[in-house]
Amino acid sequence: MFEMDAVIVAPRWMERELAEASDTLRTIYGLEVQVETINEDKGRYFIDQNRNQVNGIKLLGYLRVLKDTKLPTVWLTEFDLYINNFNFCFGLAYRNIAIVSLFRLRNQNEKVYISRLRKEISHEVGHLLGLKHCADDKCVMYFSNTIMDTDNKNEHPCSRCKLLLRRLSSGISTHRA
Repeated sequence: MFEMDAVIVAPRWMERELAEASDTLRTIYGLEVQVETINEDKGRYFIDQNRNQVNGIKLLGYLRVLKDTKLPTVWLTEFDLYINNFNFCFGLAYRNIAIVSLFRLRNQNEKVYISRLRKEISHEVGHLLGLKHCADDKCVMYFSNTIMDTDNKNEHPCSRCKLLLRRLSSGISTHRA
């Protein structure tokens, strides 16, 4: 759909997650993916000791400085994220950088875990490509307030969001007068 590349960055021990993330972006958005492995999870530098969670906004700011890229870039972390007044978040995106936390996606059932991972990767990259949250609870761009919301939605954008993506990729304005 989009003729651009994306980058996925994760600690080297997340081989399975990197493979799933790459496949998700190729399958859903038609992106060619560059995988980069690092030796540590950068989230560890931003743990709020009172909450025992990573401050997602601070981590996102750090990652934007750490890796200056024009390409959509997704970072994977094992740490639990929070932002502002939310108890947690599965991921967040700003401009061309996104973070996806694996912490609350994990499940004893491997298929459930992988499905959740693919949905959250697809959701955050949807934001990087210009999509906002969607009211359709089956659309991948639906805001997940709980893990059940994530389990309930599809890993693909709905037809409305696909249309918006086509318009965004062709430069057609999506604003109404």
